Amino acid sequence: MTLNLTQPRARIDLPDEVVSHPVIMAMEDAANDHVAFSNDIFSYNKEQSQHDIYTNLITVLMHEQGLDLQGAVDYSGQLCKSAIQRFEDNRAILPSWGEEVDRQVAIYIQGLQDLVVGTLHWSFSSARYFGKDEQTVKRDRFIELLPKGPL
Repeated sequence: MTLNLTQPRARIDLPDEVVSHPVIMAMEDAANDHVAFSNDIFSYNKEQSQHDIYTNLITVLMHEQGLDLQGAVDYSGQLCKSAIQRFEDNRAILPSWGEEVDRQVAIYIQGLQDLVVGTLHWSFSSARYFGKDEQTVKRDRFIELLPKGPL
């Protein structure tokens, strides 16, 4: 789970009935899912090279679903797409709480979007996962596996 700091950063204070509303909660879950799923896709190569893959979604899917590496990556990508679709489907049915609260809700929803997009940008702009190859990986969507290090 990720932490959305939109409320304190934007100086908004959503009422409890908004924060606990099923549509808002579903949008938060979808944003968190996308961040977690995409992070596991991006981090798999680094983690497998360090023998640290036991909690990575890719490894779990390979083990639990009997998928090969590419199949698990593809499945994870579908989970990311599904998370974005759930986010958008719930945005389409957002209720109204009145003009002022709706303004704050719009800021909060933008913060959730920024969380998802910011995580993607960070993953490709830092050297953490792709090193100097981040632009090539982003363009070609191909990652050469790193050799496994010593145990």
